[in-house]
Amino acid sequence: MPVVNGEIGQHRLDRPRVVILAYRGLNLFEYALAFDILRDRRQEIGPRWYRTELCAERLPLDVEGGLALTSALGLDKMADADIVVVPGWRMGPVPSEIVDAVRAAHVGGARIASICTGAFVLAAAGLLDNRRATTHWKFAAALAEMHPKIRVEPDVLYVDEGDIVTSAGSAAGIDMLLHLIRRDFGAVASNKVARMLVVPPHRDGGQAQFFDQAVPRTEDSAFARLIDRLRRDPGGGLHDQGAGGHRGDEPQNLVPELQGCHRARAL
Repeated sequence: MPVVNGEIGQHRLDRPRVVILAYRGLNLFEYALAFDILRDRRQEIGPRWYRTELCAERLPLDVEGGLALTSALGLDKMADADIVVVPGWRMGPVPSEIVDAVRAAHVGGARIASICTGAFVLAAAGLLDNRRATTHWKFAAALAEMHPKIRVEPDVLYVDEGDIVTSAGSAAGIDMLLHLIRRDFGAVASNKVARMLVVPPHRDGGQAQFFDQAVPRTEDSAFARLIDRLRRDPGGGLHDQGAGGHRGDEPQNLVPELQGCHRARAL
């Protein structure tokens, strides 16, 4: 299953095989979001979609919340995956069998995608050496200190290096996975999945992970009303005072409000 510049070979494009890695202490949120986004959605998307499976460190497997995983494939089945998704790692040393399985999948042509601290698994396998990568902002310094060959970018949502994709903490994994769907199946498919999840269809990978300052209220502002109006009627124009319009929403009246937002972000 050759991967060229991070793209799946033509003979596997219709049904790429995705494997989600499960391990002791598995982060259930990140596993669940990966599974839900990449699960069988052919009824919604069409026949070209992923085949998603789970490969586990061992069975039965104790995971977060006192639950146990009792059904999954073995790590050896990762070797012929097209995409491997590694949820946030439990931290601490990565067992050699996991390192070997991730390496074997990559050598076999799989793209490897990590969510949050899953980047530490990729780092342990040497897959991030001399590459850009990200992880949860809280652990970015630790990743850089433990693996100095990695160019850690602590303030972005995700980093796409072609055959290796890493994301920031937890919910940033949603943005990364939607990005992969856009790469594999196009924006229409990605937007359909985002709509089902009720999340934004696209957040650029370079967007900051968080902002320290408080966000000012905008739901009653002229700017918010203008955006809502343009969403309802993109062709209506800025000066159209039809249904739902307000004289106070004229563009010249937005200048003080935008200046106020700019000052708030500068603080």
